[in-house]
Amino acid sequence: MNYDYLMIHFGELSTKGSNKRLFVNTLIHNVRLALKKFDAKVTSTRDHIFVDLTEKDPKPIIERLQEISGIQRISLVYKCGKDIEEIKAAGLALMEKEEGRTFKIKTHRVDKKYPLSSYEISCEVADSILDHFPNLTVDLHEPDIVLSINLGEEASYLCCHDYPGLGGYPLGMNGKVLLLLSGGIDSPVAAYELLRRGIKIETIHFASPPYTQMAVIDKLKDLLAALNLYQNDIRLDVVPFTKLQEAIYEHVDEPYCITIMRRMMLRIAVLTAKKH
Repeated sequence: MNYDYLMIHFGELSTKGSNKRLFVNTLIHNVRLALKKFDAKVTSTRDHIFVDLTEKDPKPIIERLQEISGIQRISLVYKCGKDIEEIKAAGLALMEKEEGRTFKIKTHRVDKKYPLSSYEISCEVADSILDHFPNLTVDLHEPDIVLSINLGEEASYLCCHDYPGLGGYPLGMNGKVLLLLSGGIDSPVAAYELLRRGIKIETIHFASPPYTQMAVIDKLKDLLAALNLYQNDIRLDVVPFTKLQEAIYEHVDEPYCITIMRRMMLRIAVLTAKKH
């Protein structure tokens, strides 16, 4: 038996109340855009996004999804019916592929009208596994294998493998900012954190040759190549700052030069942000 879907969990998007659908629709758009090259079918329900894995290698798709903000967790799932016997059969088939000596069952029952509770479903499936695999034992605290069962309105989804996502909010959901990008570590980390919160970025850099080396521009390109995994259209404006820097050092007392330079950079960045 092969896993046939990836189930995408929203995480903190579930807290957005009446705005949740807007956040989820943005995330669905971003997922479809990111997976376009895989020709993967993307569908959604009220609580999850699903990626059809028919005849597809899940690994590169999972790796691409892990670069999309707004995704809390990705589950490799097998879809089956809601009848308890069908769920038990699917659980046995998945457990045959797993290695370990201990296991636990986690059941989340979305369909509250289902005749069995989450605890009863877990017990039924665990009993079936223990009958078929006498070498396995239950460990509720540190199991080797965790079999998750998500009982939805239309179907059941079983999973033994979860992968972390970036979390945060979907890109583009919280507006756009202009980021001052230097050649150090602070500004690209700030960029990454902004992207995780759903904020699109453009960047601006102040170049002062010969006081700063032009090799910094190559470094910026490398930084942007890494950030392009999370936003693929990041713009970089490079501002020639040498003459302005020299004028500041000529007319400003030395203790205040750095402060005035930063104020001028901020003024130019504000004007650039308004222009764009």
